[in-house]
Parts: sequence; structure tokens; C-alpha cells
Amino acid sequence: MPPGIPPIVPCVSDNALLLIVPIGVQVPPIVYYVFGAILVVYGILRAKYFGAPRTRRGSDEKADASKETSPVRGPNQRRSRRLGILSVLFGLLILLSTCIENC
Repeated sequence: MPPGIPPIVPCVSDNALLLIVPIGVQVPPIVYYVFGAILVVYGILRAKYFGAPRTRRGSDEKADASKETSPVRGPNQRRSRRLGILSVLFGLLILLSTCIENC
């Protein structure tokens, strides 16, 4: 086989023969840095704002009563906080792995 031409690999899928040619695509590291940074910022915002307990709006009597008792977190707020922290961790993992690979 001449150099520079990738080998053709046969693959059988759904009773049809497909020819898969491996293609090497080079993605610049800035794409991974931007994607990781977006995940980190999104995760922080999601954990801070969507995961925060909501305060009720209303008259002064209701506001005074809500200050005395601590607001109870619902399942949506806990889920938002957990997914926000998970997004931050994945973003940091992408940033760290890209930095290790390219530095």
C-alpha cells in the first residue's frame, strides 16, 4: 500500500458491508480550553443560583416569618447543585488533561 493512504477496514453492520476509512482530525487545544472553561463557569453559576433556596416574595409578615425558619431545599435545587459541581469537575478535568498533554 502506498504511504499516506490509510488502510480500508471492512465492517459488517446490519448485514451490509461498510468500508471504514480512519481519518485523523487534529483539533486545536484552544477548543478544549474554551469548552472546559465554559463547563466550569456554567457549573459554578448553576450550583450557586439554581441550587440556592428560593425566598418567597410577599408582604412583610410573610417575609419576617420566612427569615425565622430556614428554607427547605427541594429535589430540583439539590439536583442543580450536584450537576453544577459535576460540571465544574468535568471542566477542570478537561482543562487539566489538555494542559498536561500540550504543556
